[in-house]
Amino acid sequence: MERSGLFLALDQGGSASRALVFDGAGHALAAARVDVGEHRPHPGWVEQDPQAVVASLRQAAQAALLQLDATQRTRVRSCGLSCQRSSLVCWDRDSGVALSPILSWQDTRGAQWLAAQALDAEAIRARTGLYPNAHFGLSKIRWCLDHLRSVQAAAADDRLLIGPLAAFLAFQLLEQRPARVDPANAARTLLFDLARGDWDSAQLARFGIARRWLPDIARSDAAFGDLVLAGDGLPALRLPLRLLSGDQSTAAFACGEPRGDAAYLNIGTGAFAYRLAPPTSMPSRLLRSVIHWSDAPEYVVEGTVNGAGAALAWFAAQHGIGDVAAALDAGWTDDGAGDAVFLNGIGGLGSPDWRADFPSHFIDATTPQQHLVAVAESIVFLVQRNLDLLRSVGDPCDYVLVSGGLAHADRLCQALSNLSGLPLRRPAQCEASARGTAFLLAGRPADWARLPEQHFEPRADPALLARQRRWRASMAAALSGQR
Repeated sequence: MERSGLFLALDQGGSASRALVFDGAGHALAAARVDVGEHRPHPGWVEQDPQAVVASLRQAAQAALLQLDATQRTRVRSCGLSCQRSSLVCWDRDSGVALSPILSWQDTRGAQWLAAQALDAEAIRARTGLYPNAHFGLSKIRWCLDHLRSVQAAAADDRLLIGPLAAFLAFQLLEQRPARVDPANAARTLLFDLARGDWDSAQLARFGIARRWLPDIARSDAAFGDLVLAGDGLPALRLPLRLLSGDQSTAAFACGEPRGDAAYLNIGTGAFAYRLAPPTSMPSRLLRSVIHWSDAPEYVVEGTVNGAGAALAWFAAQHGIGDVAAALDAGWTDDGAGDAVFLNGIGGLGSPDWRADFPSHFIDATTPQQHLVAVAESIVFLVQRNLDLLRSVGDPCDYVLVSGGLAHADRLCQALSNLSGLPLRRPAQCEASARGTAFLLAGRPADWARLPEQHFEPRADPALLARQRRWRASMAAALSGQR
């Protein structure tokens, strides 16, 4: 790739759509953000407006490109799109009209149906890399087919498309309206056969899902079509979309080629920790996830925490806190927690427990400050359990590279370093998904710019270790009581 080229990285997240323009060395030249909302009509339901999300991406892209001068805009060579991997949409193949809301990755409305299937969890993971869980696409697809008349009518008329959010956005944004999806997003449905790199025909038949309703599988760096932008003062611009992937997948490339001696942690609404690992390595209770699929698949071993930023948002809503980040900065002190702990099941327990219905509750928390600190420390404890498992595979782990919105919390980073005994490195540019997209679009250059980093070195923290021991014992007792 020529060094003068620029690249537009689109990142559709739970709270916002972002667009950033990078040069071929990884320097950000422009950035724009458009917030998007979510709707929670019932417990376990998390929805977004499909057309509002499409519009937000266009608006963010145009705003970022308008920050460039005319000469710079002529240098933009291509664009890429990363999305929340487990969000799902149904739409009309002919008209493009959405037939369902976006069912967010956080949505677990299909948990009861999924539990009733009594699936062989280890057999499913051997085929798909995933454990059966309502966050993934299968139960969302089945719910839409079973409950939405518009979806049923489109299926009967052979007009139905169901797929990961990335496929819907590509269909809506690109001139060619492709019905295609990449492996990183497809692999979060419980319907993708990792060995074959295609939809699993046996799984589709078992759950009554027609292959023609799903988008075709394309490699991550396929020529998906053209994004045409104009208006609001922006001259007409046509950009080929040359990367479609998941947000956590591209985040692995934010600082260049992923390293075997590091663990990666992207922490926002949820927390996702992963490491490179040998192809045959599959630690118990973790996931095998696609991060890129071009000439050959590239995988990581991954652990997930559902209640990261989502847990803080839940607490803020319960207590009428407008700015939870400011409250956390003020309240998370060395003596702020006392002996309080929080058993955090917000959004259901991810790895290694995989419990959709775990009830959250506090133990020995009396003051608002103790409640807040206990929620924050529960995130640290959940992440640390996954880091412990990840360190059992691959090369020795020398440090953790952290990104995402919650990575801005110094106390959280320091607590993780203290518990893990590993240095944490936080790059100055925390929009990891977008920067990783640009790295892949730029042809994976060897001289990708290294960002300034803030380092957090492990310190002795006996009070935190004591609360972690108490939290572990309380979690074990609560999980045992659920069986």
